[in-house]
Amino acid sequence: MPPSGTADIGFEKISAAVGNLSSHPNSAAKVSLAAQLGRNGKLGVDGSVVTKPRISAKLQIKASELPILPLQPYFADKIQIHIGSGSVSASGVLSALLAEQTKISYQGEASINQFASVDKVQSNDFLKWERLHFNGVRVETAPLNVDIQEISLSNFYSRLIINPDGSINVQSVLGKGEAGREATAGKVDLPASKEKDQETNRSASPKPTLTASTSTSKPEKAPAPVKIALVSLQGGQVRFSDRFIKPNYSANLTQIGGRITGLTSNLAAAADVEIRGTVDGAAPVSIQGKINPLSGNLFLDLNASAKGVDLPAATPYSATYAGYPITKGKLSMDVHYFIENRKLRAENRVMLDQLTFGDKVESPKATKLPVLLAVALLKDRHGVIDVNLPISGSLDDPKFSVGGIIMKVILNLISKAVTAPFALLGNLVGGGEELSYIEFEPGRADLDKIARDKISSLSKALAERPGLKLDVAGRIDPSVDREGLRHRMLERKMKAAKLKKLEEKTGSPSRLEETRIDPKEYPILLKQVYGQEKFPKPRNVIGMAKDLPVEEMERLLLIHATVTDDDLRQLGLRRARVVADAIVKNGNILSERVFVLEPKLKSEPGEKGPAEKAKASRVDFSLK
Repeated sequence: MPPSGTADIGFEKISAAVGNLSSHPNSAAKVSLAAQLGRNGKLGVDGSVVTKPRISAKLQIKASELPILPLQPYFADKIQIHIGSGSVSASGVLSALLAEQTKISYQGEASINQFASVDKVQSNDFLKWERLHFNGVRVETAPLNVDIQEISLSNFYSRLIINPDGSINVQSVLGKGEAGREATAGKVDLPASKEKDQETNRSASPKPTLTASTSTSKPEKAPAPVKIALVSLQGGQVRFSDRFIKPNYSANLTQIGGRITGLTSNLAAAADVEIRGTVDGAAPVSIQGKINPLSGNLFLDLNASAKGVDLPAATPYSATYAGYPITKGKLSMDVHYFIENRKLRAENRVMLDQLTFGDKVESPKATKLPVLLAVALLKDRHGVIDVNLPISGSLDDPKFSVGGIIMKVILNLISKAVTAPFALLGNLVGGGEELSYIEFEPGRADLDKIARDKISSLSKALAERPGLKLDVAGRIDPSVDREGLRHRMLERKMKAAKLKKLEEKTGSPSRLEETRIDPKEYPILLKQVYGQEKFPKPRNVIGMAKDLPVEEMERLLLIHATVTDDDLRQLGLRRARVVADAIVKNGNILSERVFVLEPKLKSEPGEKGPAEKAKASRVDFSLK
């Protein structure tokens, strides 16, 4: 590989010796070389070389602090970084055989020390470390075989930046800015009915997502044998900045350490992973599990967790996409990712503690979904949101994107919370969408057992979700409630007649609602009420009121009972008040959280939703 510019490699203090030269086949000449490169770099080579019948060499290499900077022209056009410092040291045996297929092997150790680099595009620190050491190295070519006892990386630093145009600084460093933007600007499929404007915004300014490999090709042969017994990390730091979002977001992952044990290209084996760190110096992060990235068919079974990450730092995202800044809260999460045969299954358990939003801010990219209602639905009485976001997919799907799927799942969860809130509450206490209404018999406003059970469940759910407020609206179906009220009016008159007799006998008053009419009493009380009514009654030939059958007296009493529209309205209000009072008393819910609305005095044909098959004589609930 020729250099892209002038490579100034200046060796000094060179000394060389060659001995035992011979033209005989298989005769080994002794060679030695010593030189200095830069101020501290030293190179020593000792060994033997055979020229016949084939050229071969076996050399003892000892290198110390060889500077990397002079080699930069060899990769300057491939990687857009400027190396500020770094040196290579090595000690081992290099063997080579030049034939139709050249074979080279190295056995020993090597290290790259005090490495530092700067991103040429933005002049930011890009990658640096104190020591990257390879111990127990055995590498062979033709065929390739890699066996390393340990790779250790200590006191390292990396800078990851999402640029204002949506590209990632790694893409710029690798010279893939435009292609990278196209690859990473993944589209999130939002709910079409409520997020059309977001599609326009995202197409104008694509938000980068981490997209999984879309290659559909399968490895045609077994991968080359690779074995790395141990990879150890110590004292790491990764600084992340998102300059695409406004205002900008930054996070700092520090104290990164851990180990990966047993990396191999063997399909039947997987390496153990244990990595830890902290976010912004406070919130612990850990990753544990198994992985095999070298076999040609990725296997991954990892558990990761983060505890107590402060959420106000994420305000740039919440303000942009939710329309509200975060003033308080902590994030904890436990995730499990499993990949086998290029199929992904993942569980993402997310806990948000005391999530609190500030005042609404204007953002053209903010969702139109009622975010505050969704948060109130999800937040329990301890102020914790605990949700599980499962995802799955194929790495061979060209549209597959881990970030896109997670975003879609979150938006679907919010959409479900606000479009079917009682289904979400039903998951807490049982009952599902049926909790969104309570049915009544025509003309009545008293609660039966089914209604009381629903109220009990709803009260428990509201106690678990203290941020919710409940609207209660009585409903009237004039086609049945008007007749029901007539029956109710007749029933009340009969109870009043019985109550009057009881009070005359006992002298103590009783409540009308507690009075019951025995079937044997019914004809007597009905006749008494009939006789007291002033409407025209059928009479006999001498002008006296006829004795009529029970059914006929009922019919006449109901015909002459007057039910006004205001009577229907009052019935709707009574239904709502009875239910609201029961909810407040049953669950110790503050009355300030329950609102009685003006009743609806007509049925609504073609109604959709959970109450579609319910009676029109009911109470409807809505959450705020």
